[in-house]
Amino acid sequence: MSYSQITRLWGATLIAGLLTACGGGGSSSNPSPAPIAAVPDSSTQRVAKGTVTGFGSVFVNGVKWETDDCEFTIDDEPGDESQLEVGNIVEVQGSTDDEGVARCDSMEFDAELEGLITEVGVDYILVHGLRVEINDDTLFDDELANQNIGDLNEGDYVEISAFAVADGYVATRIEVEVDDGEVEIYGKVENLDTGTNTFMIQAMTVNYASASFDDFDGRDIAEADYVEVEGQSFNSDDELVATSVEYKDNNPYDDGDEGNEFEAEGYLSVVDGSAFILNDFEIVLADDVTFEYGSEEDLIDGAKVEVEGALNAAGQLVVNEVKFKIESDIEIKAPLDALPAQDADSGEWTISLLGREIRVTEQTQFEDASEIDDTYFDITDIAENEWLEVKVYESDTGDFIAVRIEREDASDLVEIEGPLSAITVDVLTVAGFAVIVDDQTSVPEGETLASLLEALEPGVSVVEVEGIWSEGSMTAFELELED
Repeated sequence: MSYSQITRLWGATLIAGLLTACGGGGSSSNPSPAPIAAVPDSSTQRVAKGTVTGFGSVFVNGVKWETDDCEFTIDDEPGDESQLEVGNIVEVQGSTDDEGVARCDSMEFDAELEGLITEVGVDYILVHGLRVEINDDTLFDDELANQNIGDLNEGDYVEISAFAVADGYVATRIEVEVDDGEVEIYGKVENLDTGTNTFMIQAMTVNYASASFDDFDGRDIAEADYVEVEGQSFNSDDELVATSVEYKDNNPYDDGDEGNEFEAEGYLSVVDGSAFILNDFEIVLADDVTFEYGSEEDLIDGAKVEVEGALNAAGQLVVNEVKFKIESDIEIKAPLDALPAQDADSGEWTISLLGREIRVTEQTQFEDASEIDDTYFDITDIAENEWLEVKVYESDTGDFIAVRIEREDASDLVEIEGPLSAITVDVLTVAGFAVIVDDQTSVPEGETLASLLEALEPGVSVVEVEGIWSEGSMTAFELELED
């Protein structure tokens, strides 16, 4: 069960308190946020932190940032745009001009974790004992064969982009690298002990007795500081021996003037049933806040969101737009039915696979996994009869929404992975698609078709099927029950 699924089970108990704090009914002792003043300049300063979703300049959280005059910092060194990958988490400083164009002044990327895998689970890995959740939307090194957790092994050296959550991290991208002996960890200082010169980041103990300190501006390290720790060895107490500790500002949004715009992505937490916390800093909802892909009732502990807003006169981060980011639970690999279509009024794109229309949003990630390997691949590059692998979720209204679109090399077989909703003697309904099974359908070693079908449970089971698509249904050559 994922972090977001676990927290959703008890998150309903927090909604009432959160809605009160956010102006959703009843009175509150918290003062209303001061209104955001209009900005008289022809451009507005803008800060964003989130996931790279595409290129051609650089798209962060679906927003296109012009990078002609952008200064890139990659792993604390001067770099360039070509070193970034979809799924990397970056911090952007820039501005929006009077035509609404976002222009980057600086963009920084530094992986949250680097080190050796010490354990591989079903849906997680441990990196030197730190838990990293892997979900259907985690991107993997382009060189990995299956692009999933099955490609990872104990002892692999990995570089991971991830969001910190209560019990570890949630990975957005994982790269397998050559082991250079370096361990790097980003996180919040906890259990600081100046007597033993130690602190903890998540489940890891760091010994900083011999470390250099960077960007602390002359002050001492403190509890709840966000830092990046580098080291190369562990002592006899299994503590990471830090060679350097660098201070990282976890909240770059509030260092500016009234009206400055901000965008932030991450996982929500709710403190004492009232405080609205994102990435460990508090955000206030504006009275006219709007929601996309969800509603106010979905503002619960563990929800993944992207928020947009601006600083007010009191220095508060006032959110006027919340976009919920929902994990995909359906995957389709198939050739296009027709070229992508764009609605003339809304400008929204749709694609069609296996007769099913799929909506493409500004949050949809694009990646080219074909032999073309076009870094700048997007919706306008999709050609007739191309094969795509699309990860989607089904909305409350029954729409399929694309989380990620990958261009693939042509194949002979169609693949569908998703929830099982119905089963008869020889037909399964998987993610809404009819799948025919027969004596020719192969199943995993140690199983029989009869035993596997007996184990399937509509509304609970998730299955993966591979076969030939014809006249509105698939004839399955392979059937597998997913964990």
